[in-house]
Amino acid sequence: MSKSQLTHNFGTFMPRPKLTKPQQKDLNEVLLARKEYAASRYERPWLIIQGSYGWGKSHLSEAIVNERSQDPELGVMGHFTKAHRILQDLRDSYDHGSYTNVMKKYQNYSLLVIDDLGAHSNKKSDAEALSWVDDHMLQIIDHRSVQRMETVITLNVPLDNIDPHIRDRINDTGTGLCKIFAKELPSYRTGEIQN
Repeated sequence: MSKSQLTHNFGTFMPRPKLTKPQQKDLNEVLLARKEYAASRYERPWLIIQGSYGWGKSHLSEAIVNERSQDPELGVMGHFTKAHRILQDLRDSYDHGSYTNVMKKYQNYSLLVIDDLGAHSNKKSDAEALSWVDDHMLQIIDHRSVQRMETVITLNVPLDNIDPHIRDRINDTGTGLCKIFAKELPSYRTGEIQN
C-alpha cells in the first residue's frame, strides 16, 4: 500500500477500557514492541504477532510503516500489504511477464509488513492451489530470512496451520531472527476473543 493509503498510526490506536489487567499488560507489551520497532530500536529484525481476530494486530503493524514514513531520519521506508495481495500481485504478474520483478520487489523491500499470513490456510482449497501459495510465499520469506531483512508478520491462525517450511522461518527465535507475540485478546468489534 502506498503511504497515502495508510491511515493507522499509534495515535489512532484507541484505549481498551474493558480489558483485564493481564490482557492490558499483554496489549501494552505488544504496543511497546511495535513502537520500538518503528523507531528502529528493536533488537531483532523480525517481529511476529499471532493471535485472535480484531484486537489491533493490523493497526499496529500499519502504524510501524506510517511512523517510518514520517521520520526520514530512520532511513527505512516500509511497505504494508495483506498476504493475499502479495499472492494476487504474483498471479497477475504472470499475465504481464513481470513475475520476476514483482517477486524481487517483495523479497527486497527494506521493511515489509505482511498482514494476515496464513489466512488462506482456513479456506477450503485443493492441495495444488495451497502448494502454489505456500511455495511463492516461502520464496519471499526465505529470502528475507536469509538476508535478515526487517519483516513484520501478523497471523490469526495457529502456527501449526502454516506450511512447515514457512513456519520454520517465522518461528526462528534460536538465531535471534524473530520475536514472537502470541496474544488472545478481545476484538474491538465484539468485545470477545474471536478465533
